Amino acid sequence: VWHNYRKVDCTILHAVDWAQAGKKHSNRTAVVTAAMTDDGKLLILDVLNEHLRYEENAPALAKVCERYAMFAGEPLQQIVASDDDMLSDAMAVECRRYRAIPEVKRLGIRSKSKIVRAQAGIIRSQGGLFLLPEPPEPWYEEMADQLSSFTGEEGAEDDIADCFGILGRLADEFRPGEDGPEDEPVLGSSGYSGDTQ
Repeated sequence: VWHNYRKVDCTILHAVDWAQAGKKHSNRTAVVTAAMTDDGKLLILDVLNEHLRYEENAPALAKVCERYAMFAGEPLQQIVASDDDMLSDAMAVECRRYRAIPEVKRLGIRSKSKIVRAQAGIIRSQGGLFLLPEPPEPWYEEMADQLSSFTGEEGAEDDIADCFGILGRLADEFRPGEDGPEDEPVLGSSGYSGDTQ
């Protein structure tokens, strides 16, 4: 099934699962970029999943944000979100040094397990609210492997899957069509209403 949306009508969401290379089997930093439509669908645009040193994380995210800052001469609204663990708090401060990166929204994990934090993404997937590009992008196979093997166990290679959970939680907070001052996207606690009218 083909869906057509104008990029300028969407808000660009970047979900980030930070990591820092160093340990032999360290996790990777993952950034999953999606366009959120006014009817609540998330169109997956890009996936980054690399071993990065601490100081490489913010510049890598800045490049991603720069890539999606403009379309056809129009600025695109962007939101960046991550969990609120200790590394994310430090990276949020580091990201303020880069003009291309919007203020990082940190979503509370409140000691919840990975599987609980992933539920919003799982529910959206089951509801057909994640749409993937065709033909498959170079990152597609790695993304599909992580999503299909996700169990929520600690220590598994699931950085991309964690980002899908962040996207789901972020999208649940986003109220499309309600612009605030200076046309900033509105985030609230009441959740996405699901209205498409």
